[in-house]
This record gives sequence, structure tokens and C-alpha cells, in this order.
Amino acid sequence: MLPATRTARLRFGALLVALAIAFSVEDAWAQVPTAGTFASAPAYSTSGQAAVVFRGGTVDQLEAAARLTSAGGVWAQSPNGAFQLLVVDGPAFLRDAFKAQFPAGFSSSTAVTLVAARSAVPPGNDPRPIALRSVGGKTWSQPTEMGPYPLTPGDTTYFVLEQAGTVWAVQNGTATTILDLRDRVTLSSEEGLLSMAPDPEFATNRYVWIYYAAANPRRTVLARFTRNANDLAINRDSALIVLETPQPFPNHKGGAIRFGPDGMLYLGLGDGGSGGDPNGNGQNLGAMLGKIIRIDVRAASAAQPYLVPGDNPFVGSAGARGEVYAYGLRNPWRMSFDSASGALWAGDVGQGAVEEVDVVQRGGNYGWNITEGDRCYKPSSGCNRAGLTAPVAAYDHSNSRCSITGGFVYRGTLVPEIAGAYIYADYCSGEIWAIRADAPGTPVLIATGAKQITSFGIDANGELYVLSQGQPIRQIVRP
Repeated sequence: MLPATRTARLRFGALLVALAIAFSVEDAWAQVPTAGTFASAPAYSTSGQAAVVFRGGTVDQLEAAARLTSAGGVWAQSPNGAFQLLVVDGPAFLRDAFKAQFPAGFSSSTAVTLVAARSAVPPGNDPRPIALRSVGGKTWSQPTEMGPYPLTPGDTTYFVLEQAGTVWAVQNGTATTILDLRDRVTLSSEEGLLSMAPDPEFATNRYVWIYYAAANPRRTVLARFTRNANDLAINRDSALIVLETPQPFPNHKGGAIRFGPDGMLYLGLGDGGSGGDPNGNGQNLGAMLGKIIRIDVRAASAAQPYLVPGDNPFVGSAGARGEVYAYGLRNPWRMSFDSASGALWAGDVGQGAVEEVDVVQRGGNYGWNITEGDRCYKPSSGCNRAGLTAPVAAYDHSNSRCSITGGFVYRGTLVPEIAGAYIYADYCSGEIWAIRADAPGTPVLIATGAKQITSFGIDANGELYVLSQGQPIRQIVRP
């Protein structure tokens, strides 16, 4: 039964937190009992940042209720009264407590139908200027990705991709090639080795997911590889091809692989290239190009490389690809999940006039090629914006600007000047901006002169790095 008073509500929340401490077990979402009409709902974390136990309702109802709540033991009822939601600051293992509380699962008589444990999202600051400091000593030619690559808990090893087709590990300041795919990768200005993400269970399964451009026929490839058991190297013969996407032109490959708080794999795909989206992919839900897709690769095999999650927004829609999570993208060049809020941020490269920053929502249409950034594109004026999601920030090509490079929401601890801000840059001008994630407003210019920024990197502590062609990696630091 739901508590009848706020005092009882808070006591109930405290009881669950206490139970959570007692039942802090391995992060194993699959063990949580589910029942009712919505048993395929996403686990809102397999990483320990958040957890959800549920019964009944739809994704839209869940999201509507989540928007109505605030952290701190507050109950909020969904608009249709179908269920209630409790947000409790505290341990991320509340689902284990709920499993203990309801070992047989949920039934129609269980009034508490959704319980979420989330770490409260820290408030952001108004961004201020930062500085850059070179790290590692090595000059990188065409770096496209950087991220943690730990062999053991607490290990500070990180990986770096070179666009030509090599993966490097940097351990204690020494860079070593751990995978060479140059014979499989096609290299051009926008083709090459574009992204890598260690699996959420990398510590035990040693999987890494890699996205690259290939030829004959021209296509992009999403593949899973496996790191060797006793060293840093990735076994190039371990490749499991998960998805091959035909590509009509050599540009607009997108290519950021990101695992969401729900454990699903998200991949940004450009519109296929040329100019102006000649094949109309951006607005075509039947095409994979010009989209962010969401797939389940947890049980990937040669026989069944991936599953389409049943709660993807266009599953069952006539003529639509079930993999599609969001559409109307031209060339999403770098995207990332906010580690505190779970929001998905993306930088989408413009055609020739405007660059944009998007907060990507389930089923969202980001406008291309009806709009380019915050302007009409086709037609050039008077376009129909009904149903389109506007960018949270946009900028034109004045001051030698040309192409956005998306980054991360900063959740590290060493640079309070950008705490809680989304960081992004322009490739040509070398300008770096920050925009508050909790209350997006006018972007703040926080650095200049860092030209040819191809990507941003992140380490295990949430500290951010700038990757530029022909430069050492540079860490964002206090001025």
C-alpha cells in the first residue's frame, strides 16, 4: 500500500534505502522480478547510477511521471493515475531491496508500481574560461576517440583511436598499439576508424565495440572484438560483425558508439553524405541513415547479432525501422550520455551555414533536411516545423567556423569552472564553448585557439580531454 502521509512516505523511502544497504549485491538487472504489461521496460542502469523496478505503464507514462518528480523521497502520480514513482537519493541497489520485498514479483494489488533510485543531479554553474594542458607527450595524427581502458579496478589506462585504423593503449604514459585494422578500414576525410566503446561488462567479458568505414562495397561496420585475457591487446580475429550499413557517399558517417544508462547500445549514423541529403534519409523512418539507433547487444551472436528493444519508439510502425531511436540528423559527430542525469547530448554537423547541439529524446525529430540548426533549409524559408525538436544551441559559420565537434557534460571534480556544463567545439575556429546542462541558455566561450579538434575524451574520473589533429592530447584544467 502507498503511504497515506508524507511522513509515512519518507519512512517508507528510508526503509527501502536501509534494505538497499543490506542487499547491495552484484549489479545484475536480469535478476529483478518483472510482471504485468510492461516487463520489457528498460533498466535505467546496469552501471549502478540508477535503478528501476516497475509494473505496468508505457514508456511515455514513465517519462511523464519522471518529469513531475524531484529527488528526495517525493511521490508523484502519472497524469493518468496508472502508477506512482518514488525518487530516493541514496544507494543504487534499491532494486535489490525491492526484489527482497517482493520476491514473487508484482501483482495488480501492488500499489507501488515503479521505484527508482537515482543519485541526485548536482546543480550546474555558469561556465567560466578554462585552460588546456598537454598530457602524455605523444603527438597524435588523426585521433577520433579516447576513453578509459582499465585492466583492473582503479587502473588509469586509456585508449586512443587513430582514424587510419589503429587502437592504442596508454598505460603509465607509454602508448602501445593494441589493435591494427588498417587493412580493413577505408580512410578518407570522413571515413576511417571512428569510434570504440568498451562493453558495460568489460571487466568480465573483455568486449569492445568498434565502428569503422570499409570498402567494396562502401559501408560502415559495427563489430565486437575481445581483449586478450592477459594483456592489453585486442584480438583482431575475434571480430563479430553486428551491423553493416550501406553508405552511398564517402562523407557523413557519424559514428559515436555509446552505451546508455539502460545498457543498450546507441549509435549515431549520418545521412549518407553528398550534400543536402539527396536520398532523403534524414526524414525517412525506413532508412537507418540520418538516425540515432538503439539496439540490444547483450547476447550478440553470429546467429543473432542484436535484438531490437521492444520499447524503441517506432517498433510496430508501418514502414519504420525498429532500431531507430531518433531521426532528422545530418551527421551527429560525437554524442555522449550525461553520467549524472542520463540525458543524451549530440553535436550535429550542419550543411554549410549552421551547427547545432541537441539533447536527444526518444522518438525525437531533429529536423534535417527540413531545417539546418535553427534555420529553414528545405525550403529556405517558411518551412513547416511542426513536430520538430529545436536544438538547445546553434551557431553560424562566421569567424571561420565550419563544423561542430560534440563533447561531454563535465562531471569531474578538478575544474569547477565548467561543473555541470556540456562542452563542445568547432573544428575550424578552435573555439570551445560550454552550456549549462541543467538550464541551457546562452553558450559561454571558454577557450580559443585549439584548432582541428576532432573529438573530446574522458577518463575514469570524469575529467575531460581535447583531441586535435597533429597535437598531443590536452586536458581541460583550471586557468
